[in-house]
Amino acid sequence: FFKLHPPLVVVGPSGVGKNTLVDAVIETNPKLKYFRKITTRNQRPDDRETEARFVTEEEYDRLRSHHRIALPYEIRGCNYGLPIDSFADLKDGPRMVCLGDFQLIQSLHDAFDTTTVYVTAPLEIIIQRLERREDTPEQRRKSIEAVPVHLTDYERFKTLFDYEITNGVDLKAAQEKLLDIVKEEICPID
Repeated sequence: FFKLHPPLVVVGPSGVGKNTLVDAVIETNPKLKYFRKITTRNQRPDDRETEARFVTEEEYDRLRSHHRIALPYEIRGCNYGLPIDSFADLKDGPRMVCLGDFQLIQSLHDAFDTTTVYVTAPLEIIIQRLERREDTPEQRRKSIEAVPVHLTDYERFKTLFDYEITNGVDLKAAQEKLLDIVKEEICPID
């Protein structure tokens, strides 16, 4: 048998800076990698293939019908899921995944001994970040409208989370807090 490392799940509304925080942690430890997800969302210029695989609706449907996607979900009209091969990567070392769907987080929490971190920030800061994001106007509008709903939903699902980080104006402090969580929970950094 081989050991599966549990994923560290970083959650928060669009624009809160989840990937910025995770990138900083991954830079400090080459053993850490993204737990790659799959989505039909249009790829933005700042999206990287290490975080997600961007596919057409047809490709997503084909992968799903062939049981290559676990835990499918939808956010703002786009399909998402976790590719089966991403789970196999857990045998090679810890993985970090940025998510936004609370039901999916519950499923991962039930299936693995996950560490879950919620990232929040003042609403006005999140909206400023989303307004600067290179996105279609329609997707930007949907993202901005979803932020207050996500923050309200967090109050209902708060018990799913082990930690909370505020990523407001002090990015360095938020990065250090996530790094401390990683050191404590999933892998000591040499």
